[in-house]
Amino acid sequence: MLLGYIEKLVYGYSDDGRMIEIQGRGATGVSVEWSAGALYDPSGKEPEIMTEFRGMKFNQIADLLYIPGGIFARPNIGPFGDEAVADPKQSLFDFLQSLAATAGLWAVPRPNGLLEFKKL
Repeated sequence: MLLGYIEKLVYGYSDDGRMIEIQGRGATGVSVEWSAGALYDPSGKEPEIMTEFRGMKFNQIADLLYIPGGIFARPNIGPFGDEAVADPKQSLFDFLQSLAATAGLWAVPRPNGLLEFKKL
């Protein structure tokens, strides 16, 4: 089972058979649209903005900015210094990718919808 969002659903049938086409993206695909620095809040209220994450490890930062456990690094890297300052104009994915790159980690989408940063 894949977890994520359906963006297009097409189905049809004929005398010869049936067809269904599903296009979508993983649950963490929204990380390319979300602004870095907007803290995750499941209540739907206007998010609190936090742009400085000095002294924190990668998984701590990811849990603050996305659904806890949804984006993670293996191994957990950090703590970070000045490079852990987010620009709200940058996407959440770009910010986390820049932090992961300091340790040579790459983004790998998981079939269960999670996003893991790891060494390849």
